[in-house]
Amino acid sequence: MNPRSKTILLWNPVSNHGHLNMYLEIYASVLIQLGYEVFYYADLDLGFEDYLASRIPDLKSVEKITPSKFLKRWSPLWIQIVLLNLLKRFAGKLRIMLIEMQGSSKRSASRVEFDILTRKLSSLKDFGFKPDLVICMYLDMTKLTKKSERVLAKQKVSWSGLLFHPEAMGNQDKFNQSTWFGSSTNVGSIFFTDKYIAKYLELAGPNQVFKVFPDVTTVKRGKELSLDINFMNLACGRKIVGLIGTLDGNKKLIGEFLKISADPSLQEFYFVLAGEVYESTLEPDTLAEIRRLSGAVQENLFVYDKYIESEEDYNYLVSQVNILFACYKDFDSSANILAKSACFDIPVLVTAETWMGSLVEKYNLGIAVSSPTINDFVSSILQLSSLLDSKETFFGFESFREHASISNLEKSLENYLIEVWEKLEQQ
Repeated sequence: MNPRSKTILLWNPVSNHGHLNMYLEIYASVLIQLGYEVFYYADLDLGFEDYLASRIPDLKSVEKITPSKFLKRWSPLWIQIVLLNLLKRFAGKLRIMLIEMQGSSKRSASRVEFDILTRKLSSLKDFGFKPDLVICMYLDMTKLTKKSERVLAKQKVSWSGLLFHPEAMGNQDKFNQSTWFGSSTNVGSIFFTDKYIAKYLELAGPNQVFKVFPDVTTVKRGKELSLDINFMNLACGRKIVGLIGTLDGNKKLIGEFLKISADPSLQEFYFVLAGEVYESTLEPDTLAEIRRLSGAVQENLFVYDKYIESEEDYNYLVSQVNILFACYKDFDSSANILAKSACFDIPVLVTAETWMGSLVEKYNLGIAVSSPTINDFVSSILQLSSLLDSKETFFGFESFREHASISNLEKSLENYLIEVWEKLEQQ
């Protein structure tokens, strides 16, 4: 199989949110390195589009595809394409303006329908473009409708996707037809945890391939955020404990972190809580406390309750921390914070008996806390601090960096696609 004979379209259903754009960049780079012709379809900020163009010149946007025949300037089709592109840009800017005016979260609670993708594929078909494979970069936030499934089947477009949080399949003997994997055009998925992989493999159809991939990251350091306060100056030489990323109360122990920061046993530490607040997920008292503390100089705590615009900014915040607090509740999937922990040599606190907990224990990246109580968190922070001070302590950052490396991802993706192409050729 010659990769150069294959075209892959990467679809970002949710763009410009946290480090989701990072996966688009990483997977595009790896696929091009493997020899594939790669396109992307995403509603990206102009700044990130320019960045991709400079960083990965061989990556192409489907918005730049034109008919194979000569497209004459000022022809009806030329005018139509120009107007559609302008309308898309205007709609994107208007959406951002409305979000900012309403002061709402940039994350939509509703799922993105595949119809957005299939409409684009239908228009691209008129230009003679048909990908050999579509990879959805964030399958969790999508919904496969009957209409879009019919379009995919009619156009014979095979597709896969990254599934960050796979669900238990129960005792069923096949995939539900209303799910992604009940689709005749689906060729499987990429997971970041093996918790349910055995059941998915059991239910897999003849063309479906399910694999567990390393959850890799990038570590490009960005410039300092435009803050009036410097974390290092505030800490005054104390170790910094940070909860960095979206402040989602359904997932993260935000209230517990605030209590820990006020514990008298941890006065020799400084705490940083930084990320976009998902208001509806937080208890009223916790939300009120975050709003009260936001931006104010506290003796042991600084709260930065704002959206972290870029991966570079996220990396900068992580790099300022001595201990990462990543104890989540009812969360048994992978999280990119482990790769950040290893890349920046920063130990992490996670919840035990989870996928993240097993990785932390296997690679010795920090401590997996057995019970989510304030006392256990306090003692674990003190224990990690002692380990950091010990010259004999060995963390497994280097081993995990190898596990979650781009080269390991490249091998995984190459083998995954070889298996996908073989199954499709056997149809």
